[in-house]
Amino acid sequence: MPGVNPTPETGQKKVPFFPALRRLLQLSGRYQAWFYGALIVDLGLSALVIIQNDLIRRMFDSVSAQNQARFISFMLISLVFFAASIPLSYLRTRSLGTFSEYTLANIRLQLAARFNQLPLSYLEERYSGDFL
Repeated sequence: MPGVNPTPETGQKKVPFFPALRRLLQLSGRYQAWFYGALIVDLGLSALVIIQNDLIRRMFDSVSAQNQARFISFMLISLVFFAASIPLSYLRTRSLGTFSEYTLANIRLQLAARFNQLPLSYLEERYSGDFL
């Protein structure tokens, strides 16, 4: 594979990220929508974290200014954003789990189909660890 260099610490080849991701999405078949869904939810969660951090900064600023009303309002808004992140975290975990499990099952089926096509003499001549 061009552009693949062995790493000095392990001696294993480094696989470029984007071609590997493209191949993984090809292997996932119709379940790649779960991956894209998780990606979108993850972007939303990242935006919520940024907003929550800004709200926390504003809460500390209101404490420094001794403005209790602003502190309480920022705290309540922060709690709303935290509550919104809980179902989004569930959706992200569910989407990635579904994508992973179905993609792995698809890879196993393709691998089994490939091994079933090999001649029996080819399989008998090799150790099972050689196929890994």
